Amino acid sequence: MCAVVLCAAGCGEGGSGEDDTDRGRGEASPATTSPAPPIPAAPVPRGKGGKVPDDVNGDGHPDLAYLTSSEGAGSDGAGRNSVVIVYGSAEGLDPATRTVLKPEDPAVPAESDTPLPSYPVLADLDADGYADLKFGEHVVWSGPTGPDPKTPDTTLPAATGTPGDFDGDGRLDLPAVEDTVDKPRLRIRYGPFDRSGEPARTGGGRPGPVTGLYAKDPYTLHTGDADGDRTADLVTAVDPGATDGGQAPAALLHAGDGPAGFATRARQLGTGSAVASGDFDGDEKGDVVIGDDGSRNYEADGEAPGVGGTFTVFPGDGGPSRPYELDLAGDLVTGDLDGDGRDELLVDDLSGGHPKPAKVTVVRGLLGSPSDVRTSALDRFGPARVPGVGRDLRKPERYAHIAAVRDLDRDGSAEVVLHWTMPEQGPTHIWVVGGDGKDVVTFDDGRFSGAN
Repeated sequence: MCAVVLCAAGCGEGGSGEDDTDRGRGEASPATTSPAPPIPAAPVPRGKGGKVPDDVNGDGHPDLAYLTSSEGAGSDGAGRNSVVIVYGSAEGLDPATRTVLKPEDPAVPAESDTPLPSYPVLADLDADGYADLKFGEHVVWSGPTGPDPKTPDTTLPAATGTPGDFDGDGRLDLPAVEDTVDKPRLRIRYGPFDRSGEPARTGGGRPGPVTGLYAKDPYTLHTGDADGDRTADLVTAVDPGATDGGQAPAALLHAGDGPAGFATRARQLGTGSAVASGDFDGDEKGDVVIGDDGSRNYEADGEAPGVGGTFTVFPGDGGPSRPYELDLAGDLVTGDLDGDGRDELLVDDLSGGHPKPAKVTVVRGLLGSPSDVRTSALDRFGPARVPGVGRDLRKPERYAHIAAVRDLDRDGSAEVVLHWTMPEQGPTHIWVVGGDGKDVVTFDDGRFSGAN
């Protein structure tokens, strides 16, 4: 079948990444430090609706939402889903203004055989001025004070990708992939959506652009503006989980007048297992990067060894592709961290066994001259001791990973949101890191107190 597969304050430090605990390495033992003070809840600002894409309560400031498997350290909610929304302000995220949806609330998607993503896509699917929370196929609807716990979530009727405006009407649409007897077809579900998940209209279907060996495998769908025309384009890639860790082909479909609202012919991209898009050269056209997510099985009959740890950028202007061999593998995320109009690439190594110390690497200067390309580590670490774990955690178990890359204070430069948690033990630790590598705000949800 064809399916869509979509991704304590003060704990930050640089590090060697060695496989040990942090005794003698300058990190205070949690047993000898005072507990961090609780973070009392403040009222959620009531918004009036707006156009900021990731503004859940419509007050003009971007917000952050995430799924946690615990209601806080030491609670009895471990292993169950809670949804946390931390609201923004003129200075960025304010952990005091928040909503916590509990597992028993109708708004929280039920647990199922398919794990929910930890971080939803924030997008105003019903065009009411408030960004909704899209957890894969589940939507949590929002309003002037964020989601109403009593409003049930909605399960979308088709497997869908990330939202984008494919017809240029200012309303978000959803690309979908349908499996018709193992012959996948792409279709756009045009917004706005009602709260049953039904679109305003549905476009015609077109065959998937991948042919040959992987033609019947599950797709991932990635939305971006690859040609700078203010309408969304679509990158389709074969789900790496269907290829036993192998590298599979990807294709770019521009919006157009052909089948299903796309150009008639797809642009075939390279092979890989990680996909992202960003404007690396500042020409206001989205460049697509295809890379290695670190899941390769390295079997003797697999790809050439040179595929591992490499990525290739396909410029939005249609120019020749640019390969980069930087020995980096992981999830790919983009954002303009310094406000110069050119995006950086962030590589988040989720393998758990990579020998290099940096689990998050920032790559700058892509699509410039070779001497422009430079890398830097962006490391933060969770605590060595966690309630319910009867030992100190080793450093490789404590690397923080990327939750989001967004301009949370709207100053023209994106911040990197890093997170760490011990699944089913809680709490979730969050670092918001500025483009200069310094922490803007840090918190953990085990410190939340009071009404939410």
